[in-house]
Amino acid sequence: MIYFELGGIAVPTLAILDFSQTYDAVRQNTIKRKVDGTGLLHSSPLSGKIRTRLSGKGWSTAGLNGLDYSQAMTLKCAVPMGVNSASNVIVIPAARRSDVGYEPAGFVILADGSRVSTGFDSVVTDTYTLTTVAGASFYQVEYFPQISVLVTERPSDDIDYSRVDYSWSLVAEQI
Repeated sequence: MIYFELGGIAVPTLAILDFSQTYDAVRQNTIKRKVDGTGLLHSSPLSGKIRTRLSGKGWSTAGLNGLDYSQAMTLKCAVPMGVNSASNVIVIPAARRSDVGYEPAGFVILADGSRVSTGFDSVVTDTYTLTTVAGASFYQVEYFPQISVLVTERPSDDIDYSRVDYSWSLVAEQI
């Protein structure tokens, strides 16, 4: 079962019958000026920080309106991120979920593009050594982020009474 938690509140399954979560790098944008005054956009990522948008539809509200959005909260994400490598030894971020059903998973990508599950020969802290597979083009470890966030766009709620369909969305940035 896929679910996420924000600030210790698990969103009910009935609120995420249709669910989406996207990840973007948090970027700092500035305009630099040439001598003639022409502006050039300069954008740089902020040290691997994540911006995420979560949205869902279902037969229930998300139930997140009672949280204190002036404070940082823990977000247990429901959509995995991955790290690829030509090597079968991969280091993944420490900021990840460890609850049952959300443990990291290993895969091998074969020359024909197919993805096959593979196990771990060893795990030492954040370093995962995947079982080697003949014909592997590269290896991948997927993990579910668990990050401290500030919610930059509070949850929006909408209901379509004709279909008894609730929808909601929120945006958060890793601190």
